[in-house]
Amino acid sequence: MSDIQGPTVDDPIGSPGLGRPRRWAMTVLAVAGVAVVTLVVLIVLRSMVSANAAADGWAFEIRPVLAVGAPGTTFTAPSPTASPTDPNDPAWITPQVASQVTALDCTSTAAPEVTPVDQPLVACSRDGSEIYVLGPAEVTGAALESIETDVTGSTAGIIVTLTSAGNTALATMTTRAVSQPAPRNQIALVLDGCVMRAPMVAEPSTGGPMLIAADLPRAEASTAATRMAARRG
Repeated sequence: MSDIQGPTVDDPIGSPGLGRPRRWAMTVLAVAGVAVVTLVVLIVLRSMVSANAAADGWAFEIRPVLAVGAPGTTFTAPSPTASPTDPNDPAWITPQVASQVTALDCTSTAAPEVTPVDQPLVACSRDGSEIYVLGPAEVTGAALESIETDVTGSTAGIIVTLTSAGNTALATMTTRAVSQPAPRNQIALVLDGCVMRAPMVAEPSTGGPMLIAADLPRAEASTAATRMAARRG
C-alpha cells in the first residue's frame, strides 16, 4: 500500500501521505481565518475612528479673522444682510453669530462646541483675553503632513508642515488676506475651537514649517500634538 492513504478515525493525528497535507490545509485555513477576522476588526476600528473624527470635529483649523475684541465686545452684523462671497467676507457675521459673541464665556473651562468647518466660528483666544469671529476653515487637519514639538526647557511650541494641497489652500487664503483691512488681514490658527495664534499676514505664504503655538507647557504641547496627529483624517 502506498503512503498516500489518509488518516483513519482511529488516527486523529494522521499517517504519512494525505493526512499531513490535510493538516497543513487546515492550518492554512485557520491562519487565513484569523487574518480575515483581524482585517474585519481593523476595518471596524478604522470606521470607529473616522466616525469619531467626523462627530468630534478637527483638532486643527486655519480660519480667516473677521472681527476681534475683548470679552464683552458687541459685534454688529453688516447691514443690509448679504450672502458672503468668500471665507473672508464679513457678511458671515449674521445676527445669530453676533449673539454667540455676547453669550460666549471665555472664562469657562468647558470644551467649546464643535462648529462645522464650512460655518463661521466664534472662539476665545487661548488666554481668554480676546474673542474672535472667524470665517469658514480653509485648512483643516487633513492637510497636515507632519507635526513636531519644539521643546525649550519647561515649555514647547508646535510646528507643522502642510501637504501640497494644504500649502495651496494657505497660499490662496493669505493672498486674499494680505490686502484686507485689520483685523481681516489676520488668520487664526485654531486647536479644538481655541485660537492659539492669530498672526497678521504681511505677504502670501510660500509654504514651509509653520509655528502653531509657542510657549506651551510641555505636557499641553505633547497632548495637543498627539491629538492633531490622530485627527489628520
